[in-house]
Amino acid sequence: MKKLIRPSCSVCKALAKAIDAYIAKVDKDLEDEMSDAGYVDAKNSIKATNDLEEEVNEILTEQTEELAEVVENAETIPKAKKKVREYFETDVTGTILSQTFADYFSETVLSLSNSYMKETEGDLVVSQLRARTSSWIEEWSGQLSDLMQLTSENQMGTLLQEALDNGEGCMTLAQRLINEGIRNEGYRARATAVTEMLRAHSVAQQESIMQSPATDRKKWVHSGSHKNKPRENHIAMNGQIVPKAEPFELTGRDGGTYHPMYPRDPILPAAESINCHCIHIPVLNDDILGLSYEERQQMQQDIIAADDAEWEKENSRKYGDTYSKETQVNWEKCSGTQFKKRIDTITESETESDAVFKSAKEILDHRNRTHYEDLSFIYPDGSYTTNDQYDFYDKEKHTSACKPSKKMLKELTQYGEHEVIGLHNHPESHVPSFDDIMRAQERKYKYGLAICHNGRIFKYKVSDDANLGAFSVNTHLDNLEEALYNEDESMKEEALRKLSNIGIEMEVLE
Repeated sequence: MKKLIRPSCSVCKALAKAIDAYIAKVDKDLEDEMSDAGYVDAKNSIKATNDLEEEVNEILTEQTEELAEVVENAETIPKAKKKVREYFETDVTGTILSQTFADYFSETVLSLSNSYMKETEGDLVVSQLRARTSSWIEEWSGQLSDLMQLTSENQMGTLLQEALDNGEGCMTLAQRLINEGIRNEGYRARATAVTEMLRAHSVAQQESIMQSPATDRKKWVHSGSHKNKPRENHIAMNGQIVPKAEPFELTGRDGGTYHPMYPRDPILPAAESINCHCIHIPVLNDDILGLSYEERQQMQQDIIAADDAEWEKENSRKYGDTYSKETQVNWEKCSGTQFKKRIDTITESETESDAVFKSAKEILDHRNRTHYEDLSFIYPDGSYTTNDQYDFYDKEKHTSACKPSKKMLKELTQYGEHEVIGLHNHPESHVPSFDDIMRAQERKYKYGLAICHNGRIFKYKVSDDANLGAFSVNTHLDNLEEALYNEDESMKEEALRKLSNIGIEMEVLE
C-alpha cells in the first residue's frame, strides 16, 4: 500500500475540528445546508447516508467484538500484539466494507446522476453509468476499505501499546473495547458516511455533465461560507471554468498543485476534501440545448459509447496484452457476505474459510480483466502462499495457467496428505480442466477450488485411486460445461454423478 502523506499538526487539529462540527449536524440542518449549497435530492441523500452509517457501524462493531475476543484469549499484552497482527492477516472486514461501499455508490451515483441531468436538460435520463465510472466505484470502494483497515490496525497497535505502558491486562483492555467505545465505531461510521455521500454527489454531477450533450464545460462553485469557515484557496477556485472532460487546477493549502476532476476527488488530500461544500456545475451550449429530444438522446448514447471505447483503449495501454473485457470480475457475486457464505460451506474450519476468502479476493483483484491465473495453497492453520506468476516453468507453452513455486512445493511436503487446499482462479469461468483434476490427485489436495470470475466456485476432491482416463474425464467435464451453459439441471446432476463414479467428487457453488 502506498505510504500516506500526513498533514502538519496544525492542519490536523483544524481538520479534526471541522469534521466534528460537520458530522455532528442533525439531519435537518445537514439537509438544509446541502439544499442551500446546490445539492440535489438532499432529503433522500440523508436517508441513504444514515443507512450507510448504520451498516458501517455494524461492521466495525462486529470487528471490535472479534478483536476483544482475540485480546481476551491472549493471556498477556505482548501475546495479544502477536495475535492481533495474525487476526488482521486473515480478517475479512475490509472485503465486506468494500462491497458495502460498492453497493452504496452503484445505487446512489446512478440515481443522483439522473437527478442532476434533469436539472440540466429536463427530459434526458441517465439510465446507465459510463464504464470508467463503474470502474471508479469498484476501485475506490476497495481503496476506501483498505484505508479503513489500515486505520483499524494502527488504532489497535496504539491501544495495545497504551495498555502495556499502563500495566493493563488483556481482560481489562477487552472489556474497554466492548464497553467504552474506545475504537470510536460510531464516529468513524458517521464521518465516513457523510464524506462519501458528498463524494457520491460530485461523481454523479460529473457523470451527468459528461453524458449531457448540451454541456461542453464545467465550473467550480464555492458555496461553503454559510455557517462555515471557508477555505481561502477554495474561494479562489470559485468561477474556474474548464472543458468538461478536463480537470480543474487547485492550489492546496500545503502549497502543492492538484488537478481534481471535481470537488472531493479522491486524488485530493483529506484536508482539501472533508467538510468541503464546493460543487461544480455544467456550463451549457444553448445551440445544442435547442435540438430535439431524439437528437440529444442519440448524442448522449454516442457520448457513452465513445467514452467506453476510449476507456477500453486506456486499459489496453495500461495493462498491455493482458487486458480483457470478457474476464472482468463480477464483484457483485465475488465479494461481500453472500460470497463469504458460499465459501463457508466449503470447509468446517472457520480459519480455513477466512483464508480461502482472503486469498480468493486477492487473486481476483490481481487477475481482474486478464486471462491469467494465480495459484494459492491454503494451509490448516489459516496461512497461505500464492504464486502470481503465470507460465512459471515453460515459456514455450505460452500457457496462462499458474504453477506452484518451488517454495510452495517444499511447503506442501510439510503437511500430511489431504490437508492443503489448492485454490486458483478461472478467468473465463470454465469448469475445472483435466489438468486441474490430475494436479489435485497428484498433490493430494484436501480440496481443489476453482474460483471463477463470474462468481461460480468449483470444489473438487479426487480420490487417490480414481481412474483418471483423459477421454472419460474430459467427456464428463464437457457435459458439465454444456449443462451449466444451458442451465440444464438434470444434465448437470448426471455429469456430476458420472464424475463421482470415477472418484471425482465435485460441487458447483453459485
